[in-house]
Amino acid sequence: MVERKGSGAARALAMRTEEAQSLKTQVTSLRDQLQHESIALGELRAQAARHEAVARDALARLEASEARERRALRDLGSARERLSEWEATVTQLREQAALAASRRRPVTMTSRSSKPAKGRQKKSTRIIRTVRKKPKRLTRASTKKRRPSGRKR
Repeated sequence: MVERKGSGAARALAMRTEEAQSLKTQVTSLRDQLQHESIALGELRAQAARHEAVARDALARLEASEARERRALRDLGSARERLSEWEATVTQLREQAALAASRRRPVTMTSRSSKPAKGRQKKSTRIIRTVRKKPKRLTRASTKKRRPSGRKR
């Protein structure tokens, strides 16, 4: 035999309270889970903002680095251009010097000394010139009186 306690209405009320308590527990647990997920979402958003700031800084550094690289390449190009101009000038000067050297009379060396023969010829030319010197012209005597050398008045 089964013994029944209380009436059917009391049992239904007890079942409803149990069900309501269970639903309240579920709602509380869902609220806690929602709160934890909300906090986690906030942390993820903050982390995403930090990562975005880091990425922006990295991009700014990259752009600055590329600008420095472009400037350095431009400077390198102008330096190479100046260098090639200098090399061309040096080549031109060497060619001019070689051409001038080829146009000069070759200097012959005598067997008696290491001095060029041209130097000895100069000495003989000097002697001949001194012999053939033109006489100096006579200058007119001045009519102006000269002051005696000494103190000036």
